[in-house]
Amino acid sequence: MTARTLSPGTFWAAFPAVLLGGLVTIVMGMAYVAVSDPSFAVTDGYYARALSWDEQVAARTRSAALGWKGEVHATRMPEGDVEVVVRLTDRAGKPVTGTHVDVTAFPVALSRYVSRGVLVESAPGEYRVRIPLRRDGWTEIDVDATRGGDRFTQTERRNVVPFGK
Repeated sequence: MTARTLSPGTFWAAFPAVLLGGLVTIVMGMAYVAVSDPSFAVTDGYYARALSWDEQVAARTRSAALGWKGEVHATRMPEGDVEVVVRLTDRAGKPVTGTHVDVTAFPVALSRYVSRGVLVESAPGEYRVRIPLRRDGWTEIDVDATRGGDRFTQTERRNVVPFGK
């Protein structure tokens, strides 16, 4: 039997195909890592939000002029959900009652897992809701409160701790 050897022409003809195959494999692997990483997420409606930046700044200015203040607390309950409590007061420190309050929250370390809830008024100016949240730790909480034509928005980062700590 004779040993078959590759001619130099065959080696150099296959070389670009091997390089291209390796490049495609690396790109596909990186795309998989980017898509499957729970700590990375694209904000909902990011393009529309970018286009309406001036409107968002105006809304924050109107919210500040309204004079409402939101005090936000978040605690992990023994059952596993997180209880979010928002206390709304006006400029004079009186409770803001009869308000529709929505909350959006996500753990900073797992920004893909967003939880939303509608808060219920449990006492004058105090609104509560329980939402599922994947993990404890720093959590970004967006509060959106409306009453009549008034709208108050606030974004805070809170450290969610287990119940009793």
